[in-house]
Amino acid sequence: MDVHVLGTREDNRVVTDVMALSMQSATSVASMGHRQIVKSHEVLQVLRTQLQTQQSLVKDC
Repeated sequence: MDVHVLGTREDNRVVTDVMALSMQSATSVASMGHRQIVKSHEVLQVLRTQLQTQQSLVKDC
């Protein structure tokens, strides 16, 4: 078989390394996305609490 068609061991190693790096990057992005969603929920909860407080003040006036 033609070695150029099959590639070399070094080519296979490069492909393996690139795939591993791609998986690490995807995992990192997913983790950052998850943290952003959690933070957004925390902010939303604070805003809801503040809104309820403001609504109570307006209602009492």
